[in-house]
Amino acid sequence: MPFVDGYLAFGPDWRSSSGWGSAWTLVPGLGLLVGVAHGLRLLTTAHLRLAETLLGPDPAQRLAAVQRAVERADARERLARDLHDGLGHALTLVVVQAEAAATALDDRPDAARTHLAAVTEAARRALGDLDRALDHLHGGPSPHEPGIDDVPELVRVARVAGLDIALTGPGGSAASHGPVAGPVSGAAYRVVQEALTNALRHSASQSASVVLDHGGEGLRVTVRTPGTAPVRQRGVAGGPGRGLAGLRDRVGATGGTIAAGPGSGEFVVEAVWPHP
Repeated sequence: MPFVDGYLAFGPDWRSSSGWGSAWTLVPGLGLLVGVAHGLRLLTTAHLRLAETLLGPDPAQRLAAVQRAVERADARERLARDLHDGLGHALTLVVVQAEAAATALDDRPDAARTHLAAVTEAARRALGDLDRALDHLHGGPSPHEPGIDDVPELVRVARVAGLDIALTGPGGSAASHGPVAGPVSGAAYRVVQEALTNALRHSASQSASVVLDHGGEGLRVTVRTPGTAPVRQRGVAGGPGRGLAGLRDRVGATGGTIAAGPGSGEFVVEAVWPHP
């Protein structure tokens, strides 16, 4: 600027002169530079917003959205399975005990009171499970997942409902061979629960055997009910095979296999988890 005459020119009418007399042009020049930089930033922001509007989310955003959707679907599926297993079993107990109470009401009032007390206990358990599941659905802590150590209590409640159950395993005549992984333990509990629920709904013999074998080859859960077909259907809602289908998903997700069907005059449900 101090040495070049006419370094700024606006047509033939005005040209800058050399020397410090043109120093004032530095101020608008710097202002113009800042304005151009700010304008470029605004233009870039506008382009990005326009691209998001016209082109949609980028691959990373789409992948994150898919992952969130999968997580929500998994959570809903787990909730549906847990509600089916827990509430289905509790409602079956309620129906069985209510029927027994109605039968014994006139001739055996003490027995009717016992059955009604069992109805109350089962209903309270179901309400507690439902509250915990809904609380978890709305961001609360995860509800307690019952495991293999809770099978004796499950068997006790089923015995009160009228099932004659022989238990072999934790709490029965055989000792456990070390701890069982949490997801496997929960799946094993659900296998026993669903099998006993079906026995209460359908079995005419009102007896079952539960074997929990945690040996060197892995964990094997076997539930046997006399009879090969549903002999009696109690008034409990539930589509056929829905529980067993859910068990196959649950057992398969924890690395096990399950088979269910008639054999040698009894209905057998058997799930196996080999050691990793």
